[in-house]
Amino acid sequence: MARLGASHSTAIIQRASAAGQFTGVIPTTAQSTTHNGSVYEFAVDTVGGLFFWETSEPMIIDQVNIDLGANGTVTINLVNLDGSNLPVAGESWQLFTQAGARYVALNETNFKYVVLPKQAIQIISSGSASAKIAQILGMIERAYTH
Repeated sequence: MARLGASHSTAIIQRASAAGQFTGVIPTTAQSTTHNGSVYEFAVDTVGGLFFWETSEPMIIDQVNIDLGANGTVTINLVNLDGSNLPVAGESWQLFTQAGARYVALNETNFKYVVLPKQAIQIISSGSASAKIAQILGMIERAYTH
């Protein structure tokens, strides 16, 4: 199922089990779509953390919410993707990192990035042995001239 961006906000939600972490890869579990295609949600997995929309236009990412379930470390990167939608080694930029955090709540006042086609937001977590959830909100921002 393709994750398509739209001119309205869309979100991707991923969950990692207590035995797992966000490792910066695509979840292996099934994905479902809810709210008329506005929310793409993955079932609980032991891995995850790669968030991308399959679109030919840039996406504006302006909200990230993460609950590690217990204190841990979280790092958020912007990564380039290869033809199989896997991160390209050596082609990433660290956007945010925080140690000793349970919750991370970033919005457009402190986190607003353009994600180009064949790029993704990557979340990597460590240190928490609790269930985790992450949600990223994005949209295509179009400008029209007359």
